[in-house]
Formats: sequence, C-alpha cells, structure tokens
Amino acid sequence: MYACYATSRIDQEELALSLIVSNGLGFGTALHEIAQVNAAQALSQKYGPAVLEYNIGGHQEADIKIGGQAWEVKSWNNSSETQLRNDETLGNLTRGSNEGMSPISDIPIIGDIKMEVSFSAKPGEINYSYYKTGDDGERKTVPFWQVCWEMEWRPTLAELGITAAVVAAAAECVETGGVDPTIIPQVIQSLAYGDY
Repeated sequence: MYACYATSRIDQEELALSLIVSNGLGFGTALHEIAQVNAAQALSQKYGPAVLEYNIGGHQEADIKIGGQAWEVKSWNNSSETQLRNDETLGNLTRGSNEGMSPISDIPIIGDIKMEVSFSAKPGEINYSYYKTGDDGERKTVPFWQVCWEMEWRPTLAELGITAAVVAAAAECVETGGVDPTIIPQVIQSLAYGDY
C-alpha cells in the first residue's frame, strides 16, 4: 500500500480503509501501519525513498529506514528507546533526524476520529494519537480503546466506506507491483465471511 500512497494512487482515507481491511480488522496493527505509512511518506519527501519494516539482525525490523537512518513509530506515550538501540547496534543504523518535520494531522480513521502523527524531539522517534474535533472547534483526545470500539461497532462496508474505487486502486497497485498480491485473498475472505 505504501507504494500506492507514495505515488498518489490512493489518498489518506483509502489508505486507512485498505490497511484496516487487509489486517483482518486487527486494529492495533492497522493503526500502527497508517501512522507508519504517513510518516514514511513525509520523511521520504525530505530524505529520499523509504523502506518499511527493514530487517535488522534477522530478529527485528526498523519501522522506517532511509539511507543509514532508522525511525520507530509508537502510539503516544510509548517509548521506542529499546527498538532504536537495537536499530543502532544490530542494524548499524543511526537514529533518524526529525529536525524540521511538522506533525501530520487530520488523517481519517473512522467516522469523525482522526489521527495525528508527530515527530518527537528525540531522534528516530515518531508518535501517533487520535482525536475528534468538538462542536466548539476544540480537539478532544480519543483513547485507543474508543477508536477500537467505534471500529468494532461500525462493521458494515458502507460505514467503512469500502468502495469500488478502493478495490480498483488496490487492483491497479497489484498490477503495477505496488502492493503484495498475497493480501488479496485475505481481503476477499474478510468481505465474503463478513469478517470486517
């Protein structure tokens, strides 16, 4: 999906929906990947092409690697220190520079819940959180459990917004090599069995 998003074949909303479905509604993984892909896209505009889930030492993966730099993506208030140390020692990578990187806001998740991806003051650390904008225009933090609850209780294709355009974009990405075609059976199974 990263290649499709990076080349503007799908937008943020289509990316989010595609990752949620392709993860069999494994919400934690899907939300992490939404943050990871958005962060990688922003970093690649500054530093060059990104590699996601870069294998280091055969036992771990750096969330994002560009050149000799690595970044780890974590939900808000979770530390990436252990993973970054491993990226340095096992992968011979340096902690990625977050200098000059701006937060990415208004990433659609579901309904009126949005995600924000923030580039920490700590090199190599990227965090994400969820929010809603109230009627008064103020942001209100949404906890992870509430995001999952809303996703769990909005289980229809119409509410998820899965359209022919998303399916067509995914098919185009498969044809052009922009996505791993092995996810297609997983998506079809999810749709066929109502496992969404």
